[in-house]
Amino acid sequence: MPVFTTRPARLSDLEIWTDLRGQLWPDHNGHAYDLQQFFTSPQACQMAYMVLPDHAPENVVGFIELSLRHDLLTRGNTPVAYIEGWFVSEFMRHAGAGKALIAAAETWASEQGCREITSECGIDNETSASAHLSCGFSETRRMIAFHKKI
Repeated sequence: MPVFTTRPARLSDLEIWTDLRGQLWPDHNGHAYDLQQFFTSPQACQMAYMVLPDHAPENVVGFIELSLRHDLLTRGNTPVAYIEGWFVSEFMRHAGAGKALIAAAETWASEQGCREITSECGIDNETSASAHLSCGFSETRRMIAFHKKI
């Protein structure tokens, strides 16, 4: 099994990061803009990490984007680290890349004074739910969103 290294995202990651985001959120067209905001607007996202296999350190195979939340997801006065996006290329799943990203996220969150890290996924996204559970998360609730055109 490969060993993975994480590092903060860099401007030089924009192309691959945009591609990976496109795989995670294929219906979103503003990835390039969002990532430019990451580097120019501190409110856009607090931190992002890339994951790389040690045998090919130039090959980014996943990312995690994090922010600090002070909203309904928090259960106290302390900010909570929130995973905005977490993705690992399909060919590297089940090899430890996702866990390496979660470990980097936990370290960052702890450095920010957080005692919790939260995340969510679609109710039908069993792949993501399984990945979260395998990294030690526990499910706290399920939601169904409704939409009606008028």
